[in-house]
Amino acid sequence: MWLRRENSHFPFPPYTKSCPKRLRYKFWKPLTPTIDTTSILQSKIHNLSSYTLSKLEMELLNLGLKFIPPCRPPTNQSILQEYQNLSRSLRLKHFFRKSNSPPSNPFKLPNPNWNPPTKYPPLESILHKHNISLSTNLHNNILPNIKIPLHLQIAITSLEENKQISILPADKNIGVCVLDKKTYLDKALEHLSDITTYKKVDSLPLEELLSRLQDIVNRNRNILSLIEIEFILHKPPKGYSIPNMYFLPKVHKSLVCYRSICSYNGSLFEQTSKWLHHQLLPILLFKNSILGTPIPLSKP
Repeated sequence: MWLRRENSHFPFPPYTKSCPKRLRYKFWKPLTPTIDTTSILQSKIHNLSSYTLSKLEMELLNLGLKFIPPCRPPTNQSILQEYQNLSRSLRLKHFFRKSNSPPSNPFKLPNPNWNPPTKYPPLESILHKHNISLSTNLHNNILPNIKIPLHLQIAITSLEENKQISILPADKNIGVCVLDKKTYLDKALEHLSDITTYKKVDSLPLEELLSRLQDIVNRNRNILSLIEIEFILHKPPKGYSIPNMYFLPKVHKSLVCYRSICSYNGSLFEQTSKWLHHQLLPILLFKNSILGTPIPLSKP
């Protein structure tokens, strides 16, 4: 048995005719009883649930929560659309390559409908050449067909069908946690039961929150620019979404507790959060240390 997946970052696979035996044994060593792969996998996975993970499931979770298994191949239309987005990005980079103007206003909203002029023939020639090549390959269906390995497919199916556990990252980015779903929900409800901090509502009072935000902006129009006002009150094209709240286990503590995090992405206060970050960051950089970590002083 070969240590294939653990050494997958090496450039020489173990079973190819083009790979000399000397290189194969140099970079790919067979498993021996002295190597305890289970303990290596468990060091990055914190199983706080009553469920016992199989070795295949541990190997899958060891890839991290950002691992995306091969799925259905994208449609030809989506591939061409992504290529058009790439072409626009390259044109933008070339258009602003010699810009000597000061840094752009961080609160200026991007305009996705504006396209830079196509006035650079070498770049347009390269983009046109690759566009033809891509269209030909799509028409002839010669794109590679990527399939998910069988052992990963078994592990994914097993974890998907298990409705009794929750899988989430640990605090301080020190691994993956597996919790009983009931325990996770009980801890979340216990945290939200603090009536001095939280208030239970039947629905999101979006109109009320928007009105209060507009009142705050109107009271501070003398210190806000028009661009900042437009930035704070900007409404996403798909409308506002409800903020998502989740909890990260602090497994580095002797008694495991949970850190509450509320994500404002796509919500009413996303732009306000970015504005506050830009205002507070210069003050933060004047501090000698942040959470006990020394940082060099820099002028704004």
